[in-house]
Amino acid sequence: MQESQDAEACGWEAERLRLLYDTLALTPAVTVAVAAVTAAMLWPVAGPRMLVWLAAVAAVGAARTLVRARWIGRGRPADGRWHRTFVAGAAASGVVWGSASLLIDTGSPHWPVLGLVVVGMAAGGVPVLAPSGAATLAYVAPVLAPMLLRLALERGAVGFGLALLGLVYLGVLLEAGRRIRGHLRENVRLRLEVERREQALRARHEELEAVLAHSRHALALLDADGAVMRWNGAGEALGGRRAPLWEALPWAAADRETVAELVAWAAAGVRGEREVALDGEAGRRVLSLAVTPVRDGHGAVALMVAEGEDVTSVRRAADEAAALNRLLAEALSDHPMEAYLRNALEALCQVPWLALMRKGAVFLAEDGGRLRMAADWGLEPALQALCAEVPFGCCLCGRAAAERRPVYAACVDARHERRHDAMEPHGHYVVPILARGGTAGVLLLYLPEGHRRDAADEGFLRRVAGALALGIERRRTVEALAASRQRLALHVEQTPLGAIEWDTALRVRSWNPAAERIFGYTAEEAVGRSAFELIVPERVRPEVERIRRELVEGRGGARSRNVNATRDGREILCDWFNTPLVAEDGTVLGIASLVMDVTEQVRMERALRESERRFRNLVERSLAGVYIVRAGRFAYVNPRLAEIFGYTPEEIVGREVGELVAPADRELVRGRVRERLEGRGDVAHYGFRGLRKDGTEIRVEVLGSAAEIDGERVLVGTLLDVTEQHRYEERIRRLANYDPLTELPNRRMLRERFVEMLEQGRRLGVRLAVLYLDLDRFKDVNDTLGHEVGDRLLAQAGERLRGVVRNGDLLARLGGDEFAAVLWNGTEETARSVAERVQAVLEAPFRLGGREVRVGASIGIARFPEDGDDVDVLLRRADIAMYRAKRGRLGHAFYHQGEEEAVARRLTLEEALRRAFAADELELHYQPRVEMPAGRIRSLEALVRWRHPERGLVPPGEFITAAEEGGLIGELDRWVREAACRQLARWQGEGIAVPVAVNVSAVELRNEGLAESIGEALRRHGVAGRLLEVEITESAAMEDPERSVTVLGAIKAEGVAVSIDDFGTGYSSLSYLKRLPADHLKIDRSFVAGLGGGGADEDIVRAIIAVAGSLGLEVIAEGVETEAQERFLLEAGCRLAQGYRYGRPVPAAEMARLLRAARGAGGEG
Repeated sequence: MQESQDAEACGWEAERLRLLYDTLALTPAVTVAVAAVTAAMLWPVAGPRMLVWLAAVAAVGAARTLVRARWIGRGRPADGRWHRTFVAGAAASGVVWGSASLLIDTGSPHWPVLGLVVVGMAAGGVPVLAPSGAATLAYVAPVLAPMLLRLALERGAVGFGLALLGLVYLGVLLEAGRRIRGHLRENVRLRLEVERREQALRARHEELEAVLAHSRHALALLDADGAVMRWNGAGEALGGRRAPLWEALPWAAADRETVAELVAWAAAGVRGEREVALDGEAGRRVLSLAVTPVRDGHGAVALMVAEGEDVTSVRRAADEAAALNRLLAEALSDHPMEAYLRNALEALCQVPWLALMRKGAVFLAEDGGRLRMAADWGLEPALQALCAEVPFGCCLCGRAAAERRPVYAACVDARHERRHDAMEPHGHYVVPILARGGTAGVLLLYLPEGHRRDAADEGFLRRVAGALALGIERRRTVEALAASRQRLALHVEQTPLGAIEWDTALRVRSWNPAAERIFGYTAEEAVGRSAFELIVPERVRPEVERIRRELVEGRGGARSRNVNATRDGREILCDWFNTPLVAEDGTVLGIASLVMDVTEQVRMERALRESERRFRNLVERSLAGVYIVRAGRFAYVNPRLAEIFGYTPEEIVGREVGELVAPADRELVRGRVRERLEGRGDVAHYGFRGLRKDGTEIRVEVLGSAAEIDGERVLVGTLLDVTEQHRYEERIRRLANYDPLTELPNRRMLRERFVEMLEQGRRLGVRLAVLYLDLDRFKDVNDTLGHEVGDRLLAQAGERLRGVVRNGDLLARLGGDEFAAVLWNGTEETARSVAERVQAVLEAPFRLGGREVRVGASIGIARFPEDGDDVDVLLRRADIAMYRAKRGRLGHAFYHQGEEEAVARRLTLEEALRRAFAADELELHYQPRVEMPAGRIRSLEALVRWRHPERGLVPPGEFITAAEEGGLIGELDRWVREAACRQLARWQGEGIAVPVAVNVSAVELRNEGLAESIGEALRRHGVAGRLLEVEITESAAMEDPERSVTVLGAIKAEGVAVSIDDFGTGYSSLSYLKRLPADHLKIDRSFVAGLGGGGADEDIVRAIIAVAGSLGLEVIAEGVETEAQERFLLEAGCRLAQGYRYGRPVPAAEMARLLRAARGAGGEG
């Protein structure tokens, strides 16, 4: 209403100025003309005075004309300054004309003439000046006043009476002006209203036109008889014509009556909707057609709107899914190959939207590059015989098999190479069936002549071929397995290992030829007899009985070495490999054993050990390290060499040589060893950097040469530790330029080398990229596990980073948990790739202090020359991008132009938030948590809001992020708890008792005094613990599960309930989760949003509900907005929900009103 009045006032002001200034186009000239005539008439009595007066009239008229010209030149403005200027001009004109009454005496015979002129000028000005009351008064009053004054003063009673009449006349003129002004203003108002309504109609018309033009659905406007008056673009694209709707599109014959029925319903005032088919040039389409009546002001149907949504893809997808499901079911069936393939062809030929001739065949690939027809559907016998076998590359089928791609033919006529005379022209789809990288066969389908190739059909047929490949491979695997079993049986008969099958009492069931050779008993002699009777000496029978018992009871005994007896009385040593034969119900039916005679092998091993013992005595007391290397691995080291590297000799033997060498020298040492072992060198004397067990590097010198032991070339030599003489020089250099913890370049060396890289980049035109990274959750590790573990984490992180950066790049530790890398030729793609690899290696778990720790990293990236040309600028901007990545949990982020200003704005917001605590700008809103489906309020969640004095309500996501980054999140948590307890106390006083949940941040969860703080707040406000609930996110609880169990247990001891929020978005260990003293699990809104439409979200939600049920926890679903989501949750067993479907967050007063209303209606609260 106020806006309409303001618009009307603005319109009147503009129109008034236009009317006033438009009069100045003629009135100055008319006024001068009248003044000239008047001057001529009065010249005999006034003389030269009339010339002065006439000049004044002309001057005023000219000035007003100039003012009008300036007003037009300024674009006809409508402000008050120009109105005041016009009023001043009118007053000046009135004064000049009023002065005419002073030019002659009142007794002159010319006085009446002059009076008539003056009165006429006053009256003539009223209609001209009527748009402005001020201008009317400013002009008419000065015109009449001098004349009336002279009459009253100079002509006695008659003059006084005439003066009084003149005043009445003045009033009449002013009233006439007022009425004229009122009519003008009303006319202006009516004209503006008409223009406004016309503009609104035009806008509405344009909106409707836009809807019609841009709608993806076909839209038609029908008259009351159902004839199409207009189609939109989508309807015309379908071939829409202006005709009755049932004739306006190429409907399928069976559906025209349905369309006519929809029109008849709409004509009767009822909206109808059906799925109907179109048979156009592009093939069959399926529309969801709705016809809606549009009534006129009298309620009669005046128009109808027809809307058609193309649902062809939906119907096609459903048919496709059904066909593929049937094919997969057939693939997993036990039908023989030919029956399986025939059933698959039958299912495929029944897909309604495939334009097939309902016949086809499946060919299977055979050895020798041939295809064999394995099954057909509807093929003539002559064609079956003609195409029984097809070589690869021959005909369409052979081409598809050889080229491993689909082959399409629109028409196969008499020129085709495999065709019999009775066949009519037709087309083909031939799709290869691919499995394990090769061609398993081809699928051949027949098409009507002239069929057009369709990419969607081909895609579906490829998936069909994939399903066929599954069934074919499965059946071939079954056949191969049967053949494999036959071969295995043959192998058992021919293997050099003895293969024996026993019953559970160790009586022989089967005995292969190798067992005959080992023990001397034939199969006829052994079968049916006990092992204790045949091959087990008396003294080892207890051990063998123990092994038998363990095998039968499923407790072990799989491998053993035993003394056995042969038929001729010898004792031999055998290795046994035993497997219990278990039935489906778990019962052990027997034992299968493989046995090998290792008597000679053990003797040779003993001899070798004796030889090695003698050799060891010679070198074990040596002051130098002694080694033998065989095939690149240590075969022997003496105690001194093991001591040098921090191992025991047993830990080194068997290791590859390079494992004791620092990475930088590994290839050097491996090359020297390889040269000697291959006979390309004699004595080797060189130094390298060794790697101790604890990861430290040492300097060593070796002297070695090749030798032969037992016919094998080995490397024998000595090794000395020369670390100390290098250590002091290296320490001095490294302390100046390297970080002692990670051994990476420090900030000083980074700057020096970065400056050099920038200079080279400018000279060569090469881009650089700076990666500034900060370890996530490092502070938590330091605080909970100690600084020593934190240092080990940093050292391991530095080592992992070395493995990521490339040669030519620069990696440094800046201090704390911050690292930087400068990439040479650092394009955006390179920087992103390196950042992703860094994230991957740092997200892998660290083993620290006997615990597994996960950290991760946030990475900021700045590029040269795009983001700066200076070391400090690039590092600062990469640091800014890193903080954005950490804040948004993005992993890594590139610097964006203007981010420095954004950081300044964020700091300003943090400072304003600090003031907000003192200024009482924060407030709590409450959102109900209800029991479905009745909607009964069970509890509330308190949500903090910031009412900024200038910005209004600041979005929570903005200021909570600022609180986290500014270290204010703990203070904000405490404020929320205090405010919630205060409100609970008020509500208790008003007879309202409803639990309220407050959020606890990860920062507060690390606070040892959290439970005590909560208890004090409850007691301070006199609130029962059962009325307060704390919510923690799953990820916060899992940061330190042991601490979370302790802290939450203390909170529970205060009588306060605990909820696990955002469940399912983190990574929980159920072993810890079941220990958390929680009452509720809250399903994150990201999973709830996907409910009701199928998919993974529904499976996840069911799993969460099942986990909660098994742990005895109630489930609360967050973000419920639709009936479909509510229905799914109820069916899945969830009864509590929160979301916009039940209520938005509202202030305390509004929530109290809702709670009272719910209580009055019998609800909670």
